[in-house]
Amino acid sequence: MLDKIESKNVLIFKIPLRAVSFQQHKFGKGNVYKTEYQKKFIDDLNLILLNYRHNIQSFLANHKEENVIVGQWLFLYKNFFTDKNKINSKVCDLDNGKKMAQDVIFKALGLDDGLIVFSSDLRWQGKQDFIILKLISCDKDEINQNILNFYNSTIA
Repeated sequence: MLDKIESKNVLIFKIPLRAVSFQQHKFGKGNVYKTEYQKKFIDDLNLILLNYRHNIQSFLANHKEENVIVGQWLFLYKNFFTDKNKINSKVCDLDNGKKMAQDVIFKALGLDDGLIVFSSDLRWQGKQDFIILKLISCDKDEINQNILNFYNSTIA
C-alpha cells in the first residue's frame, strides 16, 4: 500500500508466542477477568517487548504526533491445519488473535491503537507459533495519495 517508507518510520516485532483470544475472558458479577492463560501471554509479551526498547524509542522519536499508523500482522501456528487438512478450530480467528497483542504492544509504545488506519492480517501454518507485526508511521498525505491511487485503479 505504501510506496516509499523510510526505515526509521518502521517498527517490526518478531514474537515467538501463540496468539491468545481476547474472548477467553471470564465474566462474573459485571466484571471481566483475564484467564491465567491470558495473563501469562501478557507477561511473556511484555518480557519480549523489553528486547525491543531501543527500536521502540527510535520509532517513537521519528513518529510525528499528526502521523497515522499502518499495521501488518502475520500469525503463524504450528497446528493451523488438522490431520484432515482443515483449518484447526482451536486456532484464534484474526480479530481475536490480534486484539490482545495489539493492546499490550500499544500500551508499551504509549500510543493509542486508534492511530491504526489500515491493517492487513494473515494467519497460516508455521513451523512454530509466532506473531510478526510491522508498524509503519506515515503522514496522512501519503495515505490520501495511496487511497486516491487505489480508487483510480478500480474505476475504468
